[in-house]
Amino acid sequence: MGEFTGLSFRRIRAILNRRFPIEVAPPSVSFRWTDGGIRSGGKFSVMEDSLFYTLMGLLQLALAFMGGLHAMLYKRSPRSAALWLVICFFVPFLGPLAYAVLGVNRTQRRAAQRKLRSGLGSAVALEREPPVGLPGPFHSLFRLTNRISEFPLTEGNQIEPLYDGDEAFPRMIEAIDGARQSVTCCSYIFDNDTVGHRFIEAFGRAVKRGVRVHLLIDGVAG
Repeated sequence: MGEFTGLSFRRIRAILNRRFPIEVAPPSVSFRWTDGGIRSGGKFSVMEDSLFYTLMGLLQLALAFMGGLHAMLYKRSPRSAALWLVICFFVPFLGPLAYAVLGVNRTQRRAAQRKLRSGLGSAVALEREPPVGLPGPFHSLFRLTNRISEFPLTEGNQIEPLYDGDEAFPRMIEAIDGARQSVTCCSYIFDNDTVGHRFIEAFGRAVKRGVRVHLLIDGVAG
């Protein structure tokens, strides 16, 4: 079976002009029917454009993911983190760029790095020998804590594990009532319930005694 060529473009345009008086532009891709099927005689630029837009979309998604993840990890305010997350994902390319320029607190990061370097240097300079009587397995832990903190290791400390709120909360309130100088409390969840009211009353009693009370509550769960 020989090669069969369909209607030419000139013939198609003549037929269309008789029925619909419009201008038809020549196609950018030509096809012909042969024994092996349909073959293309030109470039199929649609696939190239589709690949380009796919790559650009993946790049935007990667940039938005990195910017949003950084915002969630380093932004103190949940509202600020959520706002930057929306900007990074819904403002293509400009959103992640704006976060990189305006959202990253470089001054605070430099100050923290300087403080960390100075703290490490002073801790190394003040490295001490393990206290007498410290068990051998704890010597490596002593050296590690001595390098990352400038405060010396103290003796005579005791730890009593409290397994749940029924054991921990009464002891915590007892410690607050017995405080003389300051109270520091850090809580992930602080609900407006009976237990929360008991702690608030204990903090109030401490303040009336002249005790400094510092309470840190999580911005999301608190």
